[in-house]
This record gives sequence, C-alpha cells and structure tokens, in this order.
Amino acid sequence: MVTVDTEANIAVGDVPWGLPPDVVVRPGDPLPDLPDAPLVVQVRDAHRRPEVGRTVAELRGAAVLVEWGWPGAYDDPGVPRLCPQGYSLPGVAAVTEVLRRAGWNPTTGSGHRR
Repeated sequence: MVTVDTEANIAVGDVPWGLPPDVVVRPGDPLPDLPDAPLVVQVRDAHRRPEVGRTVAELRGAAVLVEWGWPGAYDDPGVPRLCPQGYSLPGVAAVTEVLRRAGWNPTTGSGHRR
C-alpha cells in the first residue's frame, strides 16, 4: 500500500484519510522499487494535482488506484480505480472488502492515518 501524501484543500482541512500505508511518497516523487507483487496506490484529488497524475501515470502491471478525493477524469484503462466518493468509514469498509476479496492482506495500522 503506497500513499501519495498531499495537503488537504481548505474545505476538507487536516483530517485522516486512506488505509494504513506501507510506503508514503510526496506528490511527484517516483514510486519506490517495490517487490513484484500487486500494488495499491491511494491518492486524493489526483485530477487537481498534475504532480499526483504523473505518479499515477507510472503505475503498470498488477496495480489498483484508490481515489479518496472527489474523482475527476481518468484516462488510464490499464489500471483499475476505486472511487469511494471521499473518505468515510463506510468507504473504508467497502474499499477494504474489495481489496481483501482480490487477495490484499493488510499488515499494519488501524485503518486510519493522520
């Protein structure tokens, strides 16, 4: 689980979002070398941040994108995207269930991060 850590917009403020990450990268940073395993990358408002879009564009292979912000245009049919329409406890439960059914096994944290 990789989180692309972005600042919140003024309407949302500093609130927890996303599932517990194994790796956190800054927007625009390249993704780290990771084991050859399925990759989950979580972002928020990727369509509003070109530097996040560049990171998302690097995704290849067995990967899925979780967009915790309000989803915008998405032009990469090669990487599936989950869009829970913002961060909420029901959204976390739904995303967690979808990922678990696909074989993801969370190993850290409580499901919230700050």
